[in-house]
Amino acid sequence: MAPSSANDSRRKSWTGSNWLVEGTSVLVSCLITLGLCLLLARFDGHNAPDFGSVPNWGITLNTIVAIMINLAVATSISAVVECVSQLKWLWFSEQPRSLADIQIFDEASRGLFGSLKLIWGIRQRSVASLGAFLVVVQLAVAPLTQQSLHYESRGVAVEGINATTPVRTRYFESIQEPLIKGTPAGYSSLGAGMKAAIISGLFMDTDVTINNTLPSCPSGNCTFGEYSTLAVCATFANVTSYLESRSEGKKQSVLEYCIADGICMKSLDQTDIVKGNMTSAARGEQLDAPLTTRRRSPESYNYTSMAFKDHPSPIADFYVIYADTDDHSSDGYGFLAVEIVLEWCVQKFSTKVVNGTATSVRLEHASKNFTQHGTQSFQAEVDGEVYSVDLPTHCTLQRHLSGYLSGIFVQKGMNTVADNDVILSFARALGLTNAPVRGRLKKGYPRLGAILDNTATSMTNYLRQSSSQTTNGTVYTEQIYVRISWGWLAAPIVFVVLTLLFFVVTLIYSRVRKIGDVPAWKSSLLAALQSPDADLHQLLGSTTLQTPMSAKSRKQQVQLIKTGDQWNLTGSVPHVDVSDQTPLQQKDQGIQMSSLELSQATRSLNAQE
Repeated sequence: MAPSSANDSRRKSWTGSNWLVEGTSVLVSCLITLGLCLLLARFDGHNAPDFGSVPNWGITLNTIVAIMINLAVATSISAVVECVSQLKWLWFSEQPRSLADIQIFDEASRGLFGSLKLIWGIRQRSVASLGAFLVVVQLAVAPLTQQSLHYESRGVAVEGINATTPVRTRYFESIQEPLIKGTPAGYSSLGAGMKAAIISGLFMDTDVTINNTLPSCPSGNCTFGEYSTLAVCATFANVTSYLESRSEGKKQSVLEYCIADGICMKSLDQTDIVKGNMTSAARGEQLDAPLTTRRRSPESYNYTSMAFKDHPSPIADFYVIYADTDDHSSDGYGFLAVEIVLEWCVQKFSTKVVNGTATSVRLEHASKNFTQHGTQSFQAEVDGEVYSVDLPTHCTLQRHLSGYLSGIFVQKGMNTVADNDVILSFARALGLTNAPVRGRLKKGYPRLGAILDNTATSMTNYLRQSSSQTTNGTVYTEQIYVRISWGWLAAPIVFVVLTLLFFVVTLIYSRVRKIGDVPAWKSSLLAALQSPDADLHQLLGSTTLQTPMSAKSRKQQVQLIKTGDQWNLTGSVPHVDVSDQTPLQQKDQGIQMSSLELSQATRSLNAQE
């Protein structure tokens, strides 16, 4: 034979009769699985990649993962089914087996149901059961691998773009040059914006909460660190314990309830029953000062406070004395009192915007240590920043609120009447009207607190929105990133490792058989057709329908035997029940059996020679 022919022969022998293709398949499967793990590790925690080079035809990471895992499984299974087919020949080389096992092994190398039949029929008696198991579970490997890939969104800071929200460190209103009726000289003119803010807060439904000033957020997702701004804070306290009752008239029929001199409420106003009274805590001489007094330096009010004496100079300090409608004593209503304060403060806020929805929250701590500095301003220093309010503006706001937050609420027969809208708003909150209390807040302090919170928020919003000062926040844009659940990758890794183990075991098992090396026929159809010897063909007879052939194969025992240089499937004589046969049939059966036994003995003798 020529050298080239010899090389071709050896090459064909190596690739066809040995395991080069299957070994390469297992190696490729391992490398693909390793590459898949490295690929996922590369993108874990990073932005979702787009591998597309053609617009609208991009390949996603999911597609890459699906391709790789399917290639890994396909190359593994190609080796597994060849190993199962080879174990079929080893199975028959050990001892006589049922011819039907050939069909079971063959079906197992083809797919799911055949593998299930092999697992059930052969079970632990053959290593091939592991291969059948791998054929079954390979269907779940790809879906489980895809389960490891997750996409989540997160905010990524955008460079060069800032979110902003307004703040204020100094507040002042312009001084009136022309004298407006009712405004003393030297006072500021309270702007329409502040007046509207006060009205909006006082008359907002107590079931509605006014939002804090909203920021400007270009992307719809922004965050701001804690920041401070000049603000208005409101608080109140129960001062009923300070109430004193006094009688008037000859019959002592009119009672007067007083907090302090000049801050009183009569229980009767002529013939009407008084149910509520709102009075400024400023001293009477300050409130009654003539408007024509030409002071170039306005003076801050000195309030008569019971609960807030440590608050040096509020914007407003007033009392509400009102009837306790839940107390129906024989002498009529009892009376209660609250003191309410509005004052300057330096308020800390926390603001964020998520998917276009802004949330701005007042933090608990607010600095209220504003003190007067000469004749120019009220100031407070917080974290090295000076916050100030112009003195004329402060005094103008005091004067406006002292006149605005006053009035009485009386009962005229079956009707209740207020002399202004402000006292009516408070009367409703305190349950003094005949209207039913509705909404989430019951009458009394919760609804009163809602009015004050809305008023303080509305005034603060005006201060901030009319300011040119801003504080910057961080703009975020939502980006999709990859998160890998590494536990799910155990599926492809274990599958490939078991495939490698099964391949190695098959090779070792093929080499350690005591009966010699069984040819690596694997799934060869030619080997299956040529391996039965003539006697086995005679035993099986001609091809018929599948059912009779299956029944005959289950009864026939065969074994793979080496005779000289050849391997053949040799049939052994099956056990035949002759109890029901006629004497002639028994005689024919005996002749056939004797002939087969003689043939087998002759074949054994030839093998020994």
